[in-house]
Amino acid sequence: MKCDVPANRVRSSRRLEAESKRNLEVIWLLRRLSPDFKTIADFRRINRAAILVTHQVNITALTGRIPASGEVFLLEIGRDGTISVVDEILIDP
Repeated sequence: MKCDVPANRVRSSRRLEAESKRNLEVIWLLRRLSPDFKTIADFRRINRAAILVTHQVNITALTGRIPASGEVFLLEIGRDGTISVVDEILIDP
Protein backbone atom coordinates (compact mmCIF):
# COMPACT_ATOMS: atom_id res chain seq x y z
CA MET A 1 0.00 0.00 0.00
CA LYS A 2 2.90 2.34 0.68
CA CYS A 3 3.90 2.19 -3.00
CA ASP A 4 0.39 3.29 -3.98
CA VAL A 5 0.59 6.48 -1.93
CA PRO A 6 3.05 8.50 -4.04
CA ALA A 7 2.08 6.92 -7.35
CA ASN A 8 -1.61 7.81 -7.21
CA ARG A 9 -1.42 10.72 -4.75
CA VAL A 10 -3.53 8.83 -2.24
CA ARG A 11 -2.56 10.37 1.11
CA SER A 12 -5.29 9.97 3.72
CA SER A 13 -5.93 6.75 5.61
CA ARG A 14 -9.60 6.83 4.62
CA ARG A 15 -8.72 7.08 0.92
CA LEU A 16 -6.24 4.21 1.32
CA GLU A 17 -9.02 2.15 2.92
CA ALA A 18 -11.29 2.86 -0.06
CA GLU A 19 -8.44 2.05 -2.45
CA SER A 20 -7.88 -1.31 -0.71
CA LYS A 21 -11.47 -2.26 -1.59
CA ARG A 22 -11.56 -0.84 -5.14
CA ASN A 23 -8.15 -1.32 -6.77
CA LEU A 24 -7.56 -4.88 -8.02
CA GLU A 25 -3.77 -4.57 -7.77
CA VAL A 26 -4.00 -3.49 -4.14
CA ILE A 27 -6.51 -6.26 -3.38
CA TRP A 28 -4.07 -8.78 -4.86
CA LEU A 29 -1.09 -7.34 -2.95
CA LEU A 30 -3.02 -7.41 0.32
CA ARG A 31 -4.24 -10.96 -0.37
CA ARG A 32 -7.88 -9.85 -0.13
CA LEU A 33 -7.39 -8.25 3.27
CA SER A 34 -9.19 -4.97 3.69
CA PRO A 35 -7.78 -2.95 6.60
CA ASP A 36 -9.87 -0.13 8.03
CA PHE A 37 -8.59 3.45 8.16
CA LYS A 38 -7.63 3.18 11.85
CA THR A 39 -5.36 0.19 11.18
CA ILE A 40 -3.73 2.03 8.28
CA ALA A 41 -3.29 5.21 10.33
CA ASP A 42 -1.74 3.28 13.23
CA PHE A 43 0.64 1.45 10.90
CA ARG A 44 1.74 4.70 9.25
CA ARG A 45 2.27 6.36 12.62
CA ILE A 46 4.37 3.49 13.99
CA ASN A 47 6.38 2.75 10.81
CA ARG A 48 8.16 5.82 9.56
CA ALA A 49 9.49 6.31 6.06
CA ALA A 50 12.75 4.52 5.30
CA ILE A 51 15.10 4.69 2.33
CA LEU A 52 17.56 2.07 1.12
CA VAL A 53 20.55 3.91 -0.37
CA THR A 54 23.09 2.01 -2.48
CA HIS A 55 25.06 4.59 -4.45
CA GLN A 56 28.23 5.92 -2.79
CA VAL A 57 27.67 9.52 -3.86
CA ASN A 58 24.12 9.54 -2.45
CA ILE A 59 25.22 7.93 0.83
CA THR A 60 27.96 10.51 1.28
CA ALA A 61 25.64 13.41 0.41
CA LEU A 62 22.88 12.25 2.78
CA THR A 63 24.98 11.05 5.73
CA GLY A 64 28.41 12.62 5.41
CA ARG A 65 29.98 9.14 5.60
CA ILE A 66 32.05 7.38 2.95
CA PRO A 67 30.84 3.78 2.61
CA ALA A 68 32.98 0.75 1.90
CA SER A 69 32.65 -1.00 -1.43
CA GLY A 70 29.39 -2.97 -1.52
CA GLU A 71 27.94 -1.24 1.55
CA VAL A 72 24.26 -0.27 1.62
CA PHE A 73 22.70 2.13 4.11
CA LEU A 74 19.16 2.05 5.46
CA LEU A 75 18.10 5.59 6.34
CA GLU A 76 15.08 6.84 8.25
CA ILE A 77 13.41 10.18 7.68
CA GLY A 78 12.21 11.78 10.92
CA ARG A 79 9.06 13.83 11.27
CA ASP A 80 11.17 16.98 11.30
CA GLY A 81 12.91 15.98 8.05
CA THR A 82 16.19 14.85 9.61
CA ILE A 83 17.86 11.79 8.15
CA SER A 84 19.42 9.19 10.42
CA VAL A 85 21.22 5.93 9.67
CA VAL A 86 19.23 2.91 10.85
CA ASP A 87 21.52 0.16 9.57
CA GLU A 88 24.61 -0.46 7.45
CA ILE A 89 24.59 -3.62 5.34
CA LEU A 90 27.70 -5.04 3.69
CA ILE A 91 26.93 -7.06 0.57
CA ASP A 92 29.66 -9.54 -0.36
CA PRO A 93 30.50 -9.55 -4.07
